[in-house]
Amino acid sequence: MGMLSSALKMFRKIFPHDWQSDDLRLWFLRNDFCTRNSVHSFSNAIMSLVQSDNSSTSVSFGYLSCNLHDVLAKAATEHFNPSEKSALISVGVTTVPTGGGKPDIRFVEPRYDVGIGGSVYMECIIGATRPLVTEVWWTKLYPNEVRIHTDKSRAERKSRQNYRTSFNLLKVNKTDEGEYRCYARNERGEMFGKTTVETGSPPQVNINENYYISREGDNVTIGGKIMNAPSNSVMVWKKSSVSQNNSVRKTIGNISNPFLIIRNVQLNDAGNYTLLVRNRYGENHDFIVLKVLFASITGNHRLIKKANESITLHCKVYGGERINWRKNGKPLNLEGTGALNNRSLQLKKLNRLDKGNFTCETSLKNITAKSRILQLDVEDIPFVSTTMEKVEVNGGLDIVLPCSHDSNPKPKYVNWTRNGVKIPVNSSTKYNGSTIGVPELIIHGTTESDSGTYVCSVSNAIGTGYSKPFQLLIRGPAKQTSLAGAVAGSVAAVVIFVVLIVIFIWMRRQQKPGTTKRSTDKVSMHRGRGDSAIRLHFNVRPMSSAAADDGKLSTKPVVAADAEYYNVSDVTSTCIRVKDLKKYIQKRKRHEELRNEYKSIPNVAEHPTTHAQTKDNMPKNRFKTTFPYDHTRVILKSDEGSDYINANYIDGFEKERCYIACQGPIKNTVGDHWKMIWQENIDQIVMLTNLVEGIKNKCEQYWPAGGKQMVHGNLSLRLNVEKERTAYVTREITIEDKKSGKKRKVTQYHFTAWPDHGTPDPLYLVLFHRHVISDTKAGHSGPLLVHCSAGIGRTGTYIALDALLEEGRTTNFLDIFKFLKKMRYSRMNMIQTSDQYVFLHYALLEAFTIKETKIRKDVFTEVWQSILTDHRPLNQQRLNKEFKELQQHLGEIKGLSSSMLNATKDDQNQNQYMAAMSTTNLAKNRNKDVLPMDDKRVFLVSYGKGRSDYINAVQVPSYTKFVGYITTQLPLPDTKEDFWTMIRDHSSSTIVLIMNHKKEADLVYSQSGDNFTIGQFSIKISEREEVENDITKATMVLSKKDDKPKQVVLFQAICSSIPVPAVLCKLADLISTRATMSNDPITVVSSDGAKNCGLFCAFTNAVSSMQIDKNANIFQLVRLLQLRRPEFFTDFVSTQNELNAELLTVAGLRFIYVS
Repeated sequence: MGMLSSALKMFRKIFPHDWQSDDLRLWFLRNDFCTRNSVHSFSNAIMSLVQSDNSSTSVSFGYLSCNLHDVLAKAATEHFNPSEKSALISVGVTTVPTGGGKPDIRFVEPRYDVGIGGSVYMECIIGATRPLVTEVWWTKLYPNEVRIHTDKSRAERKSRQNYRTSFNLLKVNKTDEGEYRCYARNERGEMFGKTTVETGSPPQVNINENYYISREGDNVTIGGKIMNAPSNSVMVWKKSSVSQNNSVRKTIGNISNPFLIIRNVQLNDAGNYTLLVRNRYGENHDFIVLKVLFASITGNHRLIKKANESITLHCKVYGGERINWRKNGKPLNLEGTGALNNRSLQLKKLNRLDKGNFTCETSLKNITAKSRILQLDVEDIPFVSTTMEKVEVNGGLDIVLPCSHDSNPKPKYVNWTRNGVKIPVNSSTKYNGSTIGVPELIIHGTTESDSGTYVCSVSNAIGTGYSKPFQLLIRGPAKQTSLAGAVAGSVAAVVIFVVLIVIFIWMRRQQKPGTTKRSTDKVSMHRGRGDSAIRLHFNVRPMSSAAADDGKLSTKPVVAADAEYYNVSDVTSTCIRVKDLKKYIQKRKRHEELRNEYKSIPNVAEHPTTHAQTKDNMPKNRFKTTFPYDHTRVILKSDEGSDYINANYIDGFEKERCYIACQGPIKNTVGDHWKMIWQENIDQIVMLTNLVEGIKNKCEQYWPAGGKQMVHGNLSLRLNVEKERTAYVTREITIEDKKSGKKRKVTQYHFTAWPDHGTPDPLYLVLFHRHVISDTKAGHSGPLLVHCSAGIGRTGTYIALDALLEEGRTTNFLDIFKFLKKMRYSRMNMIQTSDQYVFLHYALLEAFTIKETKIRKDVFTEVWQSILTDHRPLNQQRLNKEFKELQQHLGEIKGLSSSMLNATKDDQNQNQYMAAMSTTNLAKNRNKDVLPMDDKRVFLVSYGKGRSDYINAVQVPSYTKFVGYITTQLPLPDTKEDFWTMIRDHSSSTIVLIMNHKKEADLVYSQSGDNFTIGQFSIKISEREEVENDITKATMVLSKKDDKPKQVVLFQAICSSIPVPAVLCKLADLISTRATMSNDPITVVSSDGAKNCGLFCAFTNAVSSMQIDKNANIFQLVRLLQLRRPEFFTDFVSTQNELNAELLTVAGLRFIYVS
């Protein structure tokens, strides 16, 4: 290059012309035209330099031209491109020989993705080279290379540096896929560049519904389905044209689960939503309309109006097709009471009947938006009623004349008149009552002068209301006769009485089941505890004298517990044979007769509760509406202080005062509670509530903690033994009276499985009840103390179960409805809801049909050896009979026929499996016949983005805990992260893995590496250990970002089918220590989450039962498991093998006899 530079300087002086090159610009002093000689001389000089230059092979001067200036005739540039490096021409222009080379080719895009039916524009760039490109063409591999004939495949120079050639492919189809090449040739040879065309389809997008409807304030999930969209596709949710992003109120899914969740829906959320998805072949979309419903009553939400005023309520609504008004939850009949006009409700001339809670609502399809409650109070004169029309009684007795009132504002006075004259209650010892708290009139020592027409009146600030007048007729006392006559009369009476009993029994036996008539007595007589006089309490229904005379029930309506009206006479006979109980329930449950039967009895105070409502005693009541009746209340014997406790005596079957129903103690009544227990010689306490349920305090802890002494007055308490079981706890407590030095033992049976809302499974309560009665001491005279929180709902249900079970076993008959009325005579509102009343029927059915299958520890081997050696036909063997009963119980108690148990999930009520069978979760199940029921499944809490709260797992009881195990299927590749999320969310620190093949464990954890990651979790195995019987133990640390690390121990057993007894024994041994150290549930994993899981849980529960209670009821333990997952035991053969004598006997060698 040094020689070239010198040459150029020399030629610049010799040839003052303007030369230029693509790479180099040569300027000369004179702008004259290029002569032939000068060009020729320049070329020779340059060639000489190049040929003498040792590096000539690497030197390229490019393309040289001579620009002619100021010469119009030669105002052009001629080119010369010699084929030989030393060739020269004499036409005025020459080139400097360059190194040269083949064309340089590249594509604008290395790959073209195009949708089917679309077009693609391919373009390649050919770099400017010497020699010049002489030919350009395109080819495609089919797979052999084929030349494409098109007039468009020609090179066009786009700049001084490059050439470009393009190829346009229209209406692309699948056959157009492949490799395309662009060729260019010059004199040095040919080269090609290549690109690839790939075809495909745009995404398919489908939103599940055409529109969604939501109430304001609700959450809505808009679900969709996307197909033909790989994970790198782009997904966008838009409202109108605005993209939606994750926020506090909105959560967006991913390609595999493209949901949009909107929380706390607002009115401005209504509109069109579009799901737009783009892959490399194009884009597609679908849209839906979200409709938001809203209803609100404008103005204040508490109104107080006076009688005869008018009011108009206005409803503001958004969305919906219609507007409805409700009062106290029931559709409002607008005829005659108001007019619906322009979303308004007009109430004219208000009276007390118009008071209540009003709501308006708007509906669309099956979605209804309700307004807040507007509470309307109407101030009116009191409404006064009495339950009598005409009564006749003998003189000399005390009588209570009932009076009830409803008053707003609060009443001021209660007065009674006889024949229009006010009765001087306050100034006479003959009368009591006639107060706001006790509006009844109590007349002591009635005489004929007390006969007359009585009216009760109640006054408030508005005015005075009056009851209907009723007649009281007092007959003179019976005349005395001589002693002989009296004796003769007594003998005759006895004879007649005996005859009547015989006739009655004969007639009852002749009656068909279910046709026994209830008593129609109009007056019930009861001698209260400590009362010297007989007091009359009017029971059940008031009757007119005419009704009493002809023995017919009154058909006047009474108010039921939920403000619905039923006639007592509409309630058909309720006395039934025990053997017909199942059919009776099925028939009445189908027609809602059981609930209507319950509603025929009003949930109101039917008798005086004077003592409970005194100023001193009101603070001793847990609830301000639940009081003990005066005539059956428990009276505490005390030299000083109050004699009051919120408790009543209840009569049982042919036993008086055999129960005490009381409220759960509050802080200031714990001492009274124990005083009553000591006074009444109580040795068994049934507690049916937890101390706290939800956020509500239900009962004060009135027993001492372990190892501590509790003192109340003269009584000292100490807890001796506490044993916990699945649904209840038993506590043995010693009470010592410091004054007398006497000691007693009391056992508390604390049922912990009654849910805060609803009722438990009948089997749990029946097994609990069997435990209580099995401990009952023969000959003990004290009553059974039963309490919940208020002492009426759950308490009444348990007492009825106990008493009716005894009645049914003794007489083969029972009358549930009659016993309910009997309890309510003694304590208000016993059995508090219709759900509890229906539940009582099912519990009795369970109790009457349950069999004794418990096996004591001392005869365990003998019983199971007899089963093992039983070679009778299969249908006669004990285990086969028990298994058939398992199927029958599981079906009948849940209201399913036995054939339904063998049906597929699709044939059963799919509402039980909504989560498992949803399109989002269905693929997460290994076995479509083993699905968790919605009310039994385990919920995930901290699931990651794109996941849901679903996992195929259920909570299962151990023998000592209501949730002792979590049983789940072997994770699928896509649900491994869900499995570990469940472990973390439910604080499970022990895993039992029962696999058929060792490689299956890789779906849970790494069997080779000590550090691995699953989704959002990092897991480090700190220790591996080979335990006996081919059981592997792995200790690991589970970590998650911003979360505390958790140690988890996993026990893995490989079994070809079901675990052998030795493996079960060892696994039970390994987990028993960990179970005592922690309350965490133990996670049990098998292939389908059912068969081997059920076997393991049944086995460990049976072992615990033997250890704690010295017996095992395997039949009932299996039933309790099947309530959570029916598929645990699906056929007799597997059940027989799983529960055979060899298995349990071998297990017992280590646990039952050694422990």
